[in-house]
Amino acid sequence: MRMLEQGIGAYQMYQKRAFWDFFNPLFWVAMVVRSPIWVLQRAGLGDDEQMRSLIVGIYGKLIYLLIIIGLGFFVVRQGLLTWKEIAFVLKHAAP
Repeated sequence: MRMLEQGIGAYQMYQKRAFWDFFNPLFWVAMVVRSPIWVLQRAGLGDDEQMRSLIVGIYGKLIYLLIIIGLGFFVVRQGLLTWKEIAFVLKHAAP
């Protein structure tokens, strides 16, 4: 009986957390970011460790690039820098 009550308690806790995750924007962003990797794993491409490492590496670089571009648009829109200044910084900061 104790195991059944623990199971019911765990289910209720999970249900409450799932309800609040539904309204959490960070949860949705995490789901969108993770979804391509999940799709590739469901397609069977993520089974091999080497293939998974390659896919995650490429995807990580793509996300990094999109974040840099998004920050660039944000900085220009706020009027902090111009595109020429951003290009200058990127040209001299790139390894």
